[in-house]
Amino acid sequence: MRIWFINHYALSPESAGGTRHYDQAVQLAALGHEVTIIASSFNHWTKRDEHCREGESFRFSKHGDVSFLWLKTPAYRGSVGRLFNMLIFSRRVKSGVGSETLEKPDVIIGSSPHLFGAMAALVLARKLRVPFLAEIRDLWPQTLLDLGNISSWHPLVKIMARQERILYREADHILALMPGAVSYINQVGNIDEEKVTWLPNGVAVDQVPCDAATESKQLKVIYAGSHGVANGLDSVIMTISLLEKEELGDRFRFLFYGDGPEKERLQQMATDLSLTSIAFHAPTPKVDVYNVLQVADLFIVTLKDSPLYKYGMSLNKLYDYMAMARPVVFGGKSLNNPVAETGAGIVVPAEDSAAMADALKQLAALSVEERNEMGRKGRAFVAEIHDVKKLALTLERVCEKVTGS
Repeated sequence: MRIWFINHYALSPESAGGTRHYDQAVQLAALGHEVTIIASSFNHWTKRDEHCREGESFRFSKHGDVSFLWLKTPAYRGSVGRLFNMLIFSRRVKSGVGSETLEKPDVIIGSSPHLFGAMAALVLARKLRVPFLAEIRDLWPQTLLDLGNISSWHPLVKIMARQERILYREADHILALMPGAVSYINQVGNIDEEKVTWLPNGVAVDQVPCDAATESKQLKVIYAGSHGVANGLDSVIMTISLLEKEELGDRFRFLFYGDGPEKERLQQMATDLSLTSIAFHAPTPKVDVYNVLQVADLFIVTLKDSPLYKYGMSLNKLYDYMAMARPVVFGGKSLNNPVAETGAGIVVPAEDSAAMADALKQLAALSVEERNEMGRKGRAFVAEIHDVKKLALTLERVCEKVTGS
């Protein structure tokens, strides 16, 4: 089967960021399918064009058995420039830039880090007369309403609300990352539940090292991921401040890896509080990320306190952490919570710094073997539910269903 993924922000493993579609493509290629990922040449995280040369409108590259078609899009910094970048990417997808040189696919999967790209994938699929799968990642425009403090009457919200209804109605099948998204999709579009398949983020578990942690006088606590509003990282900074005020700064060392719109403000916040047990680092390419994570004794994950998570979550970094077989402190409220479900760490209320500090102290008081046992529970859960090999089989079945193969 010939499968195209269209995701504006898809990355190869040499870049820092999420590699969901590359990981899926690797597994589908191993099953005998031909996979192409269509993405922007401009990296949203590094703010650099990493693939197209001056004057090129597209470029192909090969990463193992996976092909990438990189579409040239303009550089940007602010929100207006980012919107323009989205629209240019979408227009080039719809116009068939680069893809017109390829053999016709059997199915197109359009992902929704934003709806303009997913809509463009739908238009291209209809033009080529092939089945279309809509992959629903963030719930647009609900995310803007719940996290962006934008009015429901905003023109962009109105446009996106119309787009999401069209996507739900016109897709041959819907892939949802969050377990509760089916209820949201049904509420918005009156869609039959049989048209929706839960396909969460996953991890290539057999590629993730899980050596048992050893005793350490200073516990390394790692956060690796986006530094954005939704991540609620202010609460972690305040947690560190509370621990240092209790003179526990020497017991923990906090390491932040990643980037995002909130990073500079968080760094300034740490400076203003005179924190000494925290260090900020640049994002790490996926090919190197497990070497970085392996030094952790504990991981930390937070979510902003928002009604959005009543539909659940699918945090790639959380599954990476759990696959590393280390305990996780999770701060947040969500429909699903693997840490609570498996005993792979400690869960505290969203944005509750005092509770988070207490959780870290509890874990520090455990023996290294007790912490390792928590970690093993987390890895076993990921191997059972979130291994990319198993998820690829689910995706293959959906593709076979819509293509009739």
